[in-house]
Amino acid sequence: MSGRRQPSFSFVVHPRSVNDLNAYGAIGLLRRYSSDDTDYLRKVRLLPPVVVGEVVFGACHMRGEIIAVPRLPAEMFGAEAARGVAEGVAVAAHRGAPVIGLGGLTAPATGGGERLLRRLPDCVTLTNGNALTAAVILSNVEEARARLGLGRRAYVGVVGCTGSVGTALTHLLAEAGYDLILVGRSLQRLAHKFDGIARAVHAAELTALKRADIIVLLTNDPQAALRPEHAARGCVVIDAAQPANVPEQDYAGFATHGIAVCAGGVVRVPNLTCTCDFGFCARGETFACLAETYLMARNGLRQHSTGVPSVEHAKRLWRLAVREGIDVRPLFEPACCPVCAAPAAPARALQAAQ
Repeated sequence: MSGRRQPSFSFVVHPRSVNDLNAYGAIGLLRRYSSDDTDYLRKVRLLPPVVVGEVVFGACHMRGEIIAVPRLPAEMFGAEAARGVAEGVAVAAHRGAPVIGLGGLTAPATGGGERLLRRLPDCVTLTNGNALTAAVILSNVEEARARLGLGRRAYVGVVGCTGSVGTALTHLLAEAGYDLILVGRSLQRLAHKFDGIARAVHAAELTALKRADIIVLLTNDPQAALRPEHAARGCVVIDAAQPANVPEQDYAGFATHGIAVCAGGVVRVPNLTCTCDFGFCARGETFACLAETYLMARNGLRQHSTGVPSVEHAKRLWRLAVREGIDVRPLFEPACCPVCAAPAAPARALQAAQ
């Protein structure tokens, strides 16, 4: 490792689209030597994980590396994807990163990171970034509730509630006093995971979200893709899935139905500069999961954060974020998206939602 500065942390990701692949430097160069898109993607799949960028923080000594597993979202399932993520983590550990974070679908592909632990060197700490992500999305919900002029008895729908982020967020929302509409594939699993939450409706169909004032999307499963007909006029949708559940080009269609869609789970880190283009509007903006990786490295946290984070751990990461000057990116501002720049539709009376 001589001749280069050891990273303070590494963040393992996968491309969300072919556009991401094209932006990955040497990987994107393969397109020049490919006969068509099919040939290009075939060659990309043969590549090992590779360092595609870095994260720096002004004059701070902290430096992170972005490591890409060259597989598109549709390929981030099953044993092959898990092996690719494990290889990416191994690259990060070999390059000396003491803290490794998981982004996008790299965590779901490895059981929230838990299946990676047995091969991880003792000197390396792993995080799936879901603790801070859950806390940030709770803040997003609070902002949407205030925007709509609703009290604590607002109805919040959570799609993807049984995942790592979703489980932690659901408990945070319940503790904050919200009425919940929890949407999942299995009603039995919902009942098992959330039997202690009194004010929650369990549903297997997206149509149940018609009652919701605020909808949080935490999955990009095509079977759980939100459409305007699933939500009521005046609703705010917070899309925190990566890749997104609602493509940005569909925002305008939701707006014609009086539904505002905003990207959630995004923070602003002081002096952060990332050489990878993740599509953010302003310098310093990044995913909450990357910010958690940074926080753990900066504060010397050496306990793995895999699987489902506890409510207390989410609160701890939130306190650290506040102390380090990390802010949640507001949902409703012009830089976010055209829909969010427009005034939100009037809130419905809670009686009408019942």
